[in-house]
Amino acid sequence: MTKKNGGSNNSLPGSSSTPSISRSTIAGCTFNGLTAADSIHRSKLDSVTVFRKPSLENSTITPISPGNTAIHRSKLRHTVITNSYLNRCKLTNCELADVCSAKSLDANDSRFDHVDSIRRTSVQTSTVMGQSTLNRCKVTRSFVTDKSHLRRDQLEDVRIARSQVERSELRNCHVSDCVIIRTDFTGMSLRFGVWKNGKLVGRVGDNEVIMITEDGQVSNTISI
Repeated sequence: MTKKNGGSNNSLPGSSSTPSISRSTIAGCTFNGLTAADSIHRSKLDSVTVFRKPSLENSTITPISPGNTAIHRSKLRHTVITNSYLNRCKLTNCELADVCSAKSLDANDSRFDHVDSIRRTSVQTSTVMGQSTLNRCKVTRSFVTDKSHLRRDQLEDVRIARSQVERSELRNCHVSDCVIIRTDFTGMSLRFGVWKNGKLVGRVGDNEVIMITEDGQVSNTISI
C-alpha cells in the first residue's frame, strides 16, 4: 500500500493484495477485500468504504468493489462503484455497478447500473443502466436504459430505452425502440421509428411508427 498527501480513519485488510494509492487525499475510508489488480491514482476520496460486495441500497458512503478495478486520476465523493475500470473520472454523488469500463467520464449527481461502456461522456443528474453504452455524449437530467447505445449525442430531459442514437440532439423527449441518426427532436414521444438525416426512413420490427408532440397531439401514426 502506497499513500500520499494524507488520510484518516482508514482500516486496511490484513492481506498482501492491497491497492496502490498515489497522490491521494483520503478521509474516513475503509479498504477491504481488494485484489492485486486494484489501483487508485491521483484521487481524492471522501467518506469512502472500499470492499468486495457492497450493497447498493441505502448507501450514504462510497463502497468501491474492486474485482479487477482500477481508478486513475479521479475525484470521488459519496459514490458506489462495483467491478469497474475508470480513467480520468470525476464523480460526485454517483453510483456505478458492474461497469465494464469508463474513460474520461465527468459525472455529477448521477447513477449507473450494469453499464457496458462509458467513454468521453459528461453525465449530469442522470441515470444510465441496463447495459447501455455512451460514447462522446453529453447527458443532462435524463434516463438511459435497456441496452440503449448513444454516440456523439446531446440529451437533455430525455427518457430513452432500447434505442440507438448517433450524432443527434434530443430535448424533453421520450424515446423507445428507435434508431435516430443525425436527427434532432424537441418535445416528442417516439416509438418504433428509424430516422436518418432528419427523415423517417423505416420502422423497427412490424410495429407502427408513433410520433406524439409535447402537448399530446399525435403528429402522425405511420405505417411503412
